[in-house]
Amino acid sequence: MPENEEQFGAMYGSLSIMDKVKLLVAWAPMLAKLEAVATAKTPQEKALALVSALRLCADQTSTTKDNSVLDHVEAILKTPEGQALIEWFTKVAGEIT
Repeated sequence: MPENEEQFGAMYGSLSIMDKVKLLVAWAPMLAKLEAVATAKTPQEKALALVSALRLCADQTSTTKDNSVLDHVEAILKTPEGQALIEWFTKVAGEIT
């Protein structure tokens, strides 16, 4: 990953316009998932949106274990206990910063 604008230009500046469009199209689903994380209203909504983004990544792997883990995490987050856990994490993180 480029660390500054000059490196970014060297890395991506030589791409044709069509290659740039292909790159944007390839990353568009992830950008939409990350937008959902950023615009989620509650910590639980953010956590569920993040699981959705991670699922997109997991779908690109050849193993099913990552999908299975995300199924379990998502199921937990949808319970009252999962919501309480996210609220606790949020509170603790606020105390740390």
